[in-house]
Amino acid sequence: MLRSEASARRQILLFRAFCFVLSALILSSCGFRPVYGPAGEKASSPVDQLANIRIEPLQDRDGQQLHNYLRDRLNPNGQPMQPAYRLEVLLSSSSEVVAFREDATATRTNLTLRSKFVLRSVEDGRALYSDQVEIITSYNLLDAAYPTIVARSDAVERGLLELSDDITLRLAVYFSAEGEEL
Repeated sequence: MLRSEASARRQILLFRAFCFVLSALILSSCGFRPVYGPAGEKASSPVDQLANIRIEPLQDRDGQQLHNYLRDRLNPNGQPMQPAYRLEVLLSSSSEVVAFREDATATRTNLTLRSKFVLRSVEDGRALYSDQVEIITSYNLLDAAYPTIVARSDAVERGLLELSDDITLRLAVYFSAEGEEL
């Protein structure tokens, strides 16, 4: 009985190893390459390119928070001394009530955060890449004012964090695709 259990375990391990090797071969043959991996033989990786971006200051508190999230993602080692790129970001937001009680008082709000951004070359100022990101987060409208303020603040923070992740990913994909053209 023990031999059959050991044999069954061995077969399962061999099958798992076979599946792993097969999936690695399939991924390598289809041209799969990680976004944050090296872009090409002569090009630097998208991570190096992202670290060469200077983020222009943004207006108001939400803009400053987005700026800080982007710096954490793009420049984890600090602002570049001689940046090759400049990132200009325009942030806007809007709210829409989406749920009501029977007495017509609002209970839930969708907060939409929109960010238009342009990546420019520091050398000549021309636009290299531009895009727009939109994130929708929700929060409850409560009977007391303070919990509603805290809920809105949390929704804004979650939305800005998601915006920064999305902008970073789009820039990494841009640099990754740029490396393939070289």
